[in-house]
Amino acid sequence: MQRVAFLLLLIAFCLQVTALDDIFTQQDIGNFIDKSQVEEVYVYERLHSNLITIRNKLDIWQVNQSLTNSTNTTNYGGCNPILFQLGDFSRDGPNVIYSICPDTWLSTAVSITFLTAYVILLIVTGIGLYIKRHSPHIKARNITYMLLTMIANLGFIAVHCLRFMIGRRIFPCSIYVLSFFIVPPGILLPSVFRLWRLYLMHRLNLQKTSEVSSQKENSAGNETKATMPTVQSTSSVPAKVLSPSTPNLEKDCKNPETTDSTQDSYSDDNNSYWNDNELELKKNAKIQMILNILLSHKFVIATYVISFVFHILLFIFFGSIEEGINSQDPSKQRVFMGEGGFFVSTRGCLISSTITIIVAIEALFYVVIEIILLILCAIIPRDTWFIKRESIASTILIFFAIILFAICGFIPQISKLTDFLIPYGFIVMGYSFVEVIMCVLCPILYSNGLRREHLAESELKQFLRNKKTFNILLDFARRSYCPESVMCYDDIERFKLTNKRNRKRAALHIIKTYLKPHAPLELNFQKSAQTYEQLIQLLETSPTIDTTFFDSIQWHCVEDMTDVFERLKNQSKKTRDILQQWREEAGIDQVGNVNNQQQELKNTMKLIDSMSSVPSTPSVVTSEASNGVAMDSTNSVTLEKEVKSPESNL
Repeated sequence: MQRVAFLLLLIAFCLQVTALDDIFTQQDIGNFIDKSQVEEVYVYERLHSNLITIRNKLDIWQVNQSLTNSTNTTNYGGCNPILFQLGDFSRDGPNVIYSICPDTWLSTAVSITFLTAYVILLIVTGIGLYIKRHSPHIKARNITYMLLTMIANLGFIAVHCLRFMIGRRIFPCSIYVLSFFIVPPGILLPSVFRLWRLYLMHRLNLQKTSEVSSQKENSAGNETKATMPTVQSTSSVPAKVLSPSTPNLEKDCKNPETTDSTQDSYSDDNNSYWNDNELELKKNAKIQMILNILLSHKFVIATYVISFVFHILLFIFFGSIEEGINSQDPSKQRVFMGEGGFFVSTRGCLISSTITIIVAIEALFYVVIEIILLILCAIIPRDTWFIKRESIASTILIFFAIILFAICGFIPQISKLTDFLIPYGFIVMGYSFVEVIMCVLCPILYSNGLRREHLAESELKQFLRNKKTFNILLDFARRSYCPESVMCYDDIERFKLTNKRNRKRAALHIIKTYLKPHAPLELNFQKSAQTYEQLIQLLETSPTIDTTFFDSIQWHCVEDMTDVFERLKNQSKKTRDILQQWREEAGIDQVGNVNNQQQELKNTMKLIDSMSSVPSTPSVVTSEASNGVAMDSTNSVTLEKEVKSPESNL
C-alpha cells in the first residue's frame, strides 16, 4: 500500500508540473518574475522530465503484469528467474500461464529421444521374445509376464513424453491426471508379479519333489543304484561315451541269468512305493491345482486388467466429487486440482499436492505387498535361471527411483528450474527403461548363449544311479522349475524292477502322473495327449507289459535332463569335482571326444534307418547288430547298450 500511495503522489505532482507549463510561458517569465524565479522554474522542468520517465516505466511494468495470471509479483510467479532470461532457448517466452513456468526446447528434445529409444527397445525385445519363445530362459520366466512388463510401462512413458513434446500448457489436463492415477499398477505390478512367480514356483516345485525326496531318504535300498540288475556285455564294442541325442538307453533290465525270483526281492518295496506315491499325489493335487491357477496366464492378465480398471474408476470418482462441488460455486478454487480439473481437456495443468497424496496412498498398497514378497523370496534358495537375482535387483531399483523422485519434488532448484530443462520424471521412466533391459532383453541374450553340448550318457546315468548325486540333480531341476523329467526317469527305473503282476498298475500310475493332459507332473513334449491315448490303449489291450514299455518316454526324459545336467556342471563346482573323481577312478582323463561322438551318432542313426524297414517282432536282434536293436510289442524301437561302461562299476 505504501508503494501505491507513493506512486499516486508522484503522478499528482507530475500533473501539477504539467499545469505550470500552461501558466508560465516564456513571455510571462520575462515580465513578472526575476532571475531567481527563472532558475526555480528550470528545476521544475527537469523534475517534470524525470517524472515522465518514471511514469513510462510504470506503464511498461503494468503491461508485463497483464500478461500473467500470477499474484506473486516478486519472484516471477514462483518460477526461477533464469527461465525468463533464456531468449530463443525458451519455448514459451518469459511468462507464466496456468501457474506453469516457461518450458525449454531441451526438455522437448530429451523427451523425443527417450521415447524413440524406448520404442526401438520394445520392438527389439518383442522380436527377440518371438524368436526365443521356446528357450528355457523364456519359459522359466513365462513370456506372458515379460510382455505385460513391456505393455504396463509403455502407457506411463508415452503419456509423459508426449506431454513434454506437445507442451505442458497445451497437453490435456484430464489425460495427464489420469496417467498419474495409473502409475502405481503400471510401475509396481511387473516387479510384484516377478516376485510372486518366483516364490510360487519355488513352492510348487518343492511340493512336487517333497514326496520323492522323503521316499529316497527312507528307502531301504543301497547307497547307489548300481546294484540294480544290468545287462552283461556280449559285444566287442569298446566302452565309449555315447551322445544322448541318439535314442539309446542303457537297459537296466534283468539279464538272461536273472529270474523272476530276483525281481521279487524288489517287489515289496516297489508296491509300497506305488501305493504311497499315489496317495501322496491325491493329497497334493488340490494344493498344486491352486498354485497352478495363481501362476496361470488368466490369473495374471485378469489381475492387471482389474487393477487398471480400479484406478480408472478412482479417477472418475474423485473427478465427479470435484465437479459436483465446483458446479455449486464456480468462483471457488477446485477441491483437488486447484487450477485445471479432472475433466478439463482444453488446456494443461499441474498436479496438486492433494493428487500426489492420493496417488501415494494407492501406491502404498503395492509397496507393502512387494516388501512382503521380497522378504519371502530372500529366504528361498536361488533358482538356476538367475530370476531371483534380477527380481530382487529390480525391486531395490524401483524403491530407489521412487525415493529419489520424491526428494527431487521438494528441492526448489530442481522442481522450479532443472525440471524445465530435463524433467525429473525421467527418474521413474528411466527405471522402466532399465527394467525392460534387465528383465526382458537380458534373458533373450542368455538364450543366445545357451547351447547344447555333447554329453556322456553313461555319465548322466551314473549320476542318476547314485542316491547322493540323484538328490543333487533333483534339487537343481527343482530350482530350474523342471523336476518332472528326473522324477519320471526314476519312476520308469522302478517300473522295470516291478514284477509282472503289478507292472500294469505301475504303468497306469506313470501314465496318469506324467503323460495325462493337465496332470500335476505332466511332461512337456509335443503330442503328449496323443501319446497318452496310445499308451492307455496299449495298456488295455496287451495281456502283459514288457519292461521296455516306456523306453521312448525315458529317452525324452534323458533329452530334457541333458540341458539341466550341463547347467549343473557349469554352476556347481561340487558336481564337477564328483565327475572328475569318477573319471580318475575309471582311469580316463576326459569323457569321450566330440568328433568320435559325432561319428558314432551318424553310425547309430544309419543303423536305426536300416532297422526301420524290418517288421516289428518281439524278438531281440543279437550282437550281430553292433548296438543290439530290439523291437517289442509296443512298436517302440530302442537300442540296447550291451556294454557296461567303466563308470557303472563305481
